[in-house]
Amino acid sequence: DFITKIKSKIDTSTLPTLLDNLSNNQQLRSTLSTLQHSLQTIFDTGIPTQLSYGFIAGYLSGYTLKKIGRVASITFGVGFVMLQVMAYNGYINVNHERLRKEVEGILDRNGDGKVDTEDLERVVEEVKKVVGFGLLDDSDNEEAVAGGGGFGLGFLGGLRSG
Repeated sequence: DFITKIKSKIDTSTLPTLLDNLSNNQQLRSTLSTLQHSLQTIFDTGIPTQLSYGFIAGYLSGYTLKKIGRVASITFGVGFVMLQVMAYNGYINVNHERLRKEVEGILDRNGDGKVDTEDLERVVEEVKKVVGFGLLDDSDNEEAVAGGGGFGLGFLGGLRSG
Protein backbone atom coordinates (compact mmCIF):
# COMPACT_ATOMS: atom_id res chain seq x y z
CA ASP A 1 0.00 0.00 0.00
CA PHE A 2 1.36 3.41 -1.02
CA ILE A 3 0.26 5.25 2.13
CA THR A 4 1.89 2.65 4.37
CA LYS A 5 5.19 3.06 2.51
CA ILE A 6 5.05 6.83 2.97
CA LYS A 7 4.23 6.50 6.67
CA SER A 8 7.14 4.12 7.13
CA LYS A 9 9.53 6.59 5.47
CA ILE A 10 8.46 9.49 7.68
CA ASP A 11 9.82 9.19 11.15
CA THR A 12 7.41 10.53 13.77
CA SER A 13 10.20 12.55 15.31
CA THR A 14 10.92 14.42 12.05
CA LEU A 15 7.28 15.30 11.34
CA PRO A 16 7.07 18.17 13.88
CA THR A 17 10.36 19.55 12.53
CA LEU A 18 9.01 19.40 8.97
CA LEU A 19 5.79 21.18 9.95
CA ASP A 20 7.74 23.83 11.84
CA ASN A 21 9.98 24.46 8.83
CA LEU A 22 6.94 24.82 6.56
CA SER A 23 5.23 27.29 8.88
CA ASN A 24 8.40 29.41 9.11
CA ASN A 25 9.10 29.38 5.38
CA GLN A 26 8.87 33.00 4.16
CA GLN A 27 8.72 32.05 0.46
CA LEU A 28 5.77 29.74 1.10
CA ARG A 29 3.96 32.48 3.02
CA SER A 30 4.62 34.97 0.22
CA THR A 31 3.35 32.54 -2.42
CA LEU A 32 0.21 31.75 -0.43
CA SER A 33 -0.44 35.46 0.15
CA THR A 34 -0.11 36.18 -3.58
CA LEU A 35 -2.43 33.27 -4.39
CA GLN A 36 -5.00 34.51 -1.87
CA HIS A 37 -4.88 38.03 -3.35
CA SER A 38 -5.26 36.69 -6.91
CA LEU A 39 -8.21 34.49 -5.97
CA GLN A 40 -9.90 37.38 -4.14
CA THR A 41 -9.45 39.60 -7.21
CA ILE A 42 -11.01 36.94 -9.43
CA PHE A 43 -14.01 36.51 -7.11
CA ASP A 44 -14.44 40.29 -6.83
CA THR A 45 -14.89 40.57 -10.62
CA GLY A 46 -18.02 38.42 -10.46
CA ILE A 47 -16.88 36.19 -13.31
CA PRO A 48 -17.15 32.94 -11.31
CA THR A 49 -20.70 33.84 -10.34
CA GLN A 50 -21.63 34.63 -13.93
CA LEU A 51 -19.92 31.47 -15.15
CA SER A 52 -21.75 29.25 -12.67
CA TYR A 53 -25.10 30.99 -13.28
CA GLY A 54 -24.62 30.65 -17.02
CA PHE A 55 -23.64 26.99 -16.67
CA ILE A 56 -26.70 26.14 -14.55
CA ALA A 57 -29.05 28.03 -16.89
CA GLY A 58 -27.45 26.36 -19.92
CA TYR A 59 -27.59 22.90 -18.37
CA LEU A 60 -31.27 23.26 -17.52
CA SER A 61 -32.02 24.63 -20.99
CA GLY A 62 -30.17 21.81 -22.73
CA TYR A 63 -31.76 19.16 -20.55
CA THR A 64 -35.24 20.60 -21.10
CA LEU A 65 -34.70 20.92 -24.84
CA LYS A 66 -33.64 17.28 -25.03
CA LYS A 67 -36.73 16.12 -23.14
CA ILE A 68 -39.07 18.34 -25.17
CA GLY A 69 -37.35 17.24 -28.37
CA ARG A 70 -38.00 13.60 -27.57
CA VAL A 71 -41.67 14.23 -26.86
CA ALA A 72 -42.03 16.39 -29.99
CA SER A 73 -40.34 13.85 -32.25
CA ILE A 74 -42.50 11.04 -30.91
CA THR A 75 -45.63 13.16 -31.27
CA PHE A 76 -44.82 14.24 -34.84
CA GLY A 77 -43.73 10.73 -35.81
CA VAL A 78 -46.89 9.10 -34.47
CA GLY A 79 -48.99 11.88 -36.01
CA PHE A 80 -47.39 11.37 -39.42
CA VAL A 81 -47.87 7.61 -39.28
CA MET A 82 -51.51 8.06 -38.24
CA LEU A 83 -52.14 10.48 -41.12
CA GLN A 84 -50.55 8.06 -43.56
CA VAL A 85 -52.60 5.14 -42.24
CA MET A 86 -55.79 7.18 -42.46
CA ALA A 87 -54.92 8.33 -46.00
CA TYR A 88 -54.05 4.78 -47.04
CA ASN A 89 -57.40 3.50 -45.75
CA GLY A 90 -59.29 6.29 -47.51
CA TYR A 91 -60.48 8.20 -44.45
CA ILE A 92 -58.69 11.41 -45.45
CA ASN A 93 -57.12 12.87 -48.55
CA VAL A 94 -53.72 14.57 -47.96
CA ASN A 95 -52.84 17.28 -50.48
CA HIS A 96 -49.08 16.62 -50.56
CA GLU A 97 -48.37 19.38 -53.09
CA ARG A 98 -50.02 22.03 -50.92
CA LEU A 99 -48.23 20.65 -47.84
CA ARG A 100 -44.88 20.80 -49.67
CA LYS A 101 -45.49 24.44 -50.70
CA GLU A 102 -46.43 25.43 -47.14
CA VAL A 103 -43.33 23.81 -45.63
CA GLU A 104 -41.06 25.32 -48.31
CA GLY A 105 -42.63 28.73 -47.65
CA ILE A 106 -41.73 28.44 -43.98
CA LEU A 107 -38.18 27.18 -44.63
CA ASP A 108 -37.39 29.56 -47.52
CA ARG A 109 -35.97 32.45 -45.46
CA ASN A 110 -34.70 34.59 -48.34
CA GLY A 111 -37.78 34.23 -50.55
CA ASP A 112 -36.00 32.92 -53.66
CA GLY A 113 -38.40 29.97 -54.06
CA LYS A 114 -36.00 27.23 -53.03
CA VAL A 115 -34.59 25.91 -49.77
CA ASP A 116 -30.78 26.00 -49.89
CA THR A 117 -27.67 26.87 -47.90
CA GLU A 118 -28.45 30.59 -48.07
CA ASP A 119 -31.62 29.91 -46.09
CA LEU A 120 -29.63 27.92 -43.54
CA GLU A 121 -27.14 30.78 -43.23
CA ARG A 122 -29.99 33.19 -42.55
CA VAL A 123 -31.40 30.90 -39.88
CA VAL A 124 -27.96 30.63 -38.25
CA GLU A 125 -27.60 34.43 -38.26
CA GLU A 126 -31.06 34.85 -36.71
CA VAL A 127 -30.22 32.32 -34.01
CA LYS A 128 -26.89 34.06 -33.30
CA LYS A 129 -28.68 37.38 -32.98
CA VAL A 130 -31.22 35.99 -30.53
CA VAL A 131 -28.75 33.94 -28.48
CA GLY A 132 -26.17 36.73 -28.33
CA PHE A 133 -28.67 39.40 -27.30
CA GLY A 134 -27.31 41.32 -24.32
CA LEU A 135 -24.05 39.36 -24.12
CA LEU A 136 -21.82 41.98 -25.72
CA ASP A 137 -22.56 44.92 -23.44
CA ASP A 138 -19.51 47.21 -23.28
CA SER A 139 -19.72 47.83 -19.54
CA ASP A 140 -19.84 44.20 -18.36
CA ASN A 141 -18.12 42.48 -21.28
CA GLU A 142 -16.05 40.05 -19.16
CA GLU A 143 -19.03 38.97 -17.08
CA ALA A 144 -21.23 38.64 -20.15
CA VAL A 145 -18.69 36.51 -21.99
CA ALA A 146 -18.21 34.35 -18.89
CA GLY A 147 -21.96 33.88 -18.53
CA GLY A 148 -22.31 33.09 -22.22
CA GLY A 149 -19.41 30.64 -22.14
CA GLY A 150 -20.83 28.97 -19.06
CA PHE A 151 -24.23 28.77 -20.73
CA GLY A 152 -22.75 27.13 -23.82
CA LEU A 153 -20.88 24.51 -21.81
CA GLY A 154 -23.90 23.88 -19.60
CA PHE A 155 -26.19 23.61 -22.62
CA LEU A 156 -23.98 20.93 -24.17
CA GLY A 157 -23.83 19.12 -20.83
CA GLY A 158 -27.61 19.24 -20.51
CA LEU A 159 -28.06 17.84 -24.00
CA ARG A 160 -25.68 14.97 -23.24
CA SER A 161 -27.34 13.98 -19.96
CA GLY A 162 -30.80 12.70 -19.25
